[in-house]
Amino acid sequence: MISPQDKTAFFYIGEERRVEPVCEMDWTLLSDPESLRRFLDAYREIIGATDLDVAATYFASLLGSVCAGFHYEWAAEGTELRFGEEPAVLQLLPSGSRIPILAVLPASSRKRIVPGDDAGTERDRLAAFYERTIRPIVDTAAQVSGERVRNLWLLLASRVRDVEERLKDTAAPESALRFDRHFRLLREEISPDLLGLRSNPFAFEVRMVEDPERPGTFYRQRPACCLAYKVGTYGYCVTCPRLPSKQEAHSPNPKLSSGSPKSESGNQAAGASG
Repeated sequence: MISPQDKTAFFYIGEERRVEPVCEMDWTLLSDPESLRRFLDAYREIIGATDLDVAATYFASLLGSVCAGFHYEWAAEGTELRFGEEPAVLQLLPSGSRIPILAVLPASSRKRIVPGDDAGTERDRLAAFYERTIRPIVDTAAQVSGERVRNLWLLLASRVRDVEERLKDTAAPESALRFDRHFRLLREEISPDLLGLRSNPFAFEVRMVEDPERPGTFYRQRPACCLAYKVGTYGYCVTCPRLPSKQEAHSPNPKLSSGSPKSESGNQAAGASG
């Protein structure tokens, strides 16, 4: 189990507003193009990007952390987070903050799951969460930034997969089985039609790449580029799918990040690390 304090740092979800936000948006406004544009533009300035598409890709990864919190609450604590039914906001925090964003949900947004609910009920609630809560935000982020909507979904899904793996690696055997069953529903039984896609982004093919600075060390390749190469001199992530071959990844390349994939999306201010 993760403590309430650690959950906030891990999933960017809490019950109390921070007093120093750069921007604060009512959750229901995140699917409004002009409102989300303002939020992404403020985030773009924080990460030092010139284009809104970079802010959108980083934001999709951050949103993946919030989604991972939804899954953790369900699978580990038997609680469903209901976004938008009660007053909720999303805060953008200043550069240097421990967390980049914070979804503030009142305690009343947490609904206990009735014991004995079958897998069909769980699948339906997962589908409803992504179709009604997350899809409008992702669609709007793609609309205002010009980034492909599937890329945003893949970056969100990549972050969810990161958290899934960490949870299963650290959980007791019984909990690990529960996590595995829960996330399998997400990959195998959620129709991509609900997301406006042709295939389920959570079922992306896993490919491993070798760290050019640590021969013999492999990481999971990201399913989409986060555009970190557009930010400052960071360059391409070791796990970037735009690196076309093992040879290029191993060649001296000033545009190739020398950091580990732990900082895939640029820097701490981006907060989109996997």
